[in-house]
Amino acid sequence: MVYEAPHLKIKEGDIKPVVCAVGDPGRANLIATKYCDSYKELAFNREYRTFNVKYQGAEFSVVSHGVGGPGAAICFEELIKCGAKVILRLGTCGSLKPETIDQGDLVVTTGSGAEDGVSEYLVPKGFPAVADPTLCIAMRDTAKSLGYDRVFL
Repeated sequence: MVYEAPHLKIKEGDIKPVVCAVGDPGRANLIATKYCDSYKELAFNREYRTFNVKYQGAEFSVVSHGVGGPGAAICFEELIKCGAKVILRLGTCGSLKPETIDQGDLVVTTGSGAEDGVSEYLVPKGFPAVADPTLCIAMRDTAKSLGYDRVFL
């Protein structure tokens, strides 16, 4: 039986193995329509908007999940059940070191605190939320090779 995602309104096999996730449905639309070479919108339900895109020969999916941990958790669980293998969360952030990290700098996050109220229902309290180190290093190196001189890992 093929899994049908009740919130994303997509089915198993609809999305690409690599997914870029953002909070705002408008940002998902902007990425797909302005920055990608081609796109197909798969679904738009509430805060969840999903596209398959192609950029410089690479195919991946773009999805939005709205604001907050619960919506993101729903989105990521459904994406995994539909075939996602890598989920990259793209977005904006503030800095605890404004004297070091300037507006516009790129930050590749290697981990985060899980004090959101949702994580403890998914993993044991205190479980480290750590990104794949190989992927983090590859993202930093790629950004630097593209001319971004201020990339923080």
